[in-house]
Amino acid sequence: MAERFTQEYTAQLRRFEEQMANTSSLLDLLSKQYGWVSALANNTDTDGIFQIKTVISKDTQDPEKPGDTNVFVQLFDNPAMTFSVPGDIPWNDPKFSEVVAQEALDRYKQTAVVLK
Repeated sequence: MAERFTQEYTAQLRRFEEQMANTSSLLDLLSKQYGWVSALANNTDTDGIFQIKTVISKDTQDPEKPGDTNVFVQLFDNPAMTFSVPGDIPWNDPKFSEVVAQEALDRYKQTAVVLK
């Protein structure tokens, strides 16, 4: 009877170890993919969470093909990021803000993941 209980205990212990290993793997994966969220949350108590420093629009001779808009954005105390928004999206279009916010967030995620 002791032998049977030992075998049962050993089998349950193996299953538990497998589940813990799977859980650890899943947590590592989630940390790699979404670790930037915790980094972002840890910085929410600072002033100036999201600042657009400069927006420079290039004029072109062809009104059909407006020039791209260069945007300089700073998140928290990180260095300013520079990227272009396609010229066919005017400043007063809500899509312009969406593109700026998404690009800034994507770049922040890349640097936050690299730093970890």
